[in-house]
Amino acid sequence: GDQARQQRATEMLERNVQRMGGLIDELLEVARLQAGTLKLDKGPLELDATLAEAMESFRDVARANGVEVETRLEPHLKIEGDARRLTQVMYNLLNNALKFTPQGGHITVDAHHEGERAVVRVTDTGIGIKEEDIRRLFEPFSQVHDTMQRTNSGTGLGLYICRGILEGHGGRIWAESGGPGLGATFAFALPRATA
Repeated sequence: GDQARQQRATEMLERNVQRMGGLIDELLEVARLQAGTLKLDKGPLELDATLAEAMESFRDVARANGVEVETRLEPHLKIEGDARRLTQVMYNLLNNALKFTPQGGHITVDAHHEGERAVVRVTDTGIGIKEEDIRRLFEPFSQVHDTMQRTNSGTGLGLYICRGILEGHGGRIWAESGGPGLGATFAFALPRATA
């Protein structure tokens, strides 16, 4: 009846307000990035612990979507970083992976030392990315996947913001894919903390 309809309308409105809020936040982040004023609150942290915490809530979301998540985290990955910002990066990569991984798929998060860097890889068994699209992923407003009609995407600023956060840490971000249908890996590297 009327009440149910009103309830649905209210929920939809709340969702849209939340989404607008999210979009405005992203645009502000980008403005800060481009002005060089994105603040990072860095301190010594163990990246594996930060990742494990981010994974905690994500695992349930993934499971609800029929996607299994597996983690392989090397213990005591010491870095200098902003835990909140790195969690933001992680959520972005996990949500991305989830968005493009069909039910029954698989996401693996792998973190370990490689020389002087801590490297994190988020690998999915999703729809994959064309070679020529990979570069564009980290540009502002990139919506490479939109042509694939699967979008519930938002601004296409997420990966650009991730890139800014990681570059602010002296790190970098990249993506690899065997091509359409072959899944993708989003990876980032951060300098190890100098003891």
